[in-house]
Amino acid sequence: MLRFLILVSGLFFYGLICAADVASVPAMPKIMVVDFILRDVSPLPDAPQEIERVALLDTVIKQTLAAHGYVLLKPCDELLKASKQAISYLFDRPELAASLGGACGADYVLMGESWKPSYLFSFPQIKLMDTRKGLKSESPLVLVTKVQMEASTLDKDVTVAAARKLALLVIDKLNALKK
Repeated sequence: MLRFLILVSGLFFYGLICAADVASVPAMPKIMVVDFILRDVSPLPDAPQEIERVALLDTVIKQTLAAHGYVLLKPCDELLKASKQAISYLFDRPELAASLGGACGADYVLMGESWKPSYLFSFPQIKLMDTRKGLKSESPLVLVTKVQMEASTLDKDVTVAAARKLALLVIDKLNALKK
């Protein structure tokens, strides 16, 4: 009987420890992901293959974040309305994007842009904003980065690799912010 009581009390305390451990694990942040845009200032802007490449960048980044367990939110109406004011309007105004995203329930806002200054190169770049920092009069930017791709190569594997690299940079930054 004594062994039984020791076993039951041991299991009870083990359950309490496990429950406390699970309760201490922070929830994954909610990331509002604004669709990747093309800022093409080349002599032949908005080529169909560039539009396809930007769509692939967008898809792979979202898939990579989702595969790592992040909660992805679609942009709210206010954010979409602001993004349609001009090309790169929100990308150039991270404080506004963070404010709108925070008001819509996101912890972070992720925006991407493929800047194409010539037909030779494109620069997929991302900005990650912490929606809570803008409330404290701090810059909401927590990550600004880009990769360079030769535009002359239309190899989808290169585009996928660039998108994964950008997504992994976001994941690394978010993991560092948890600590």
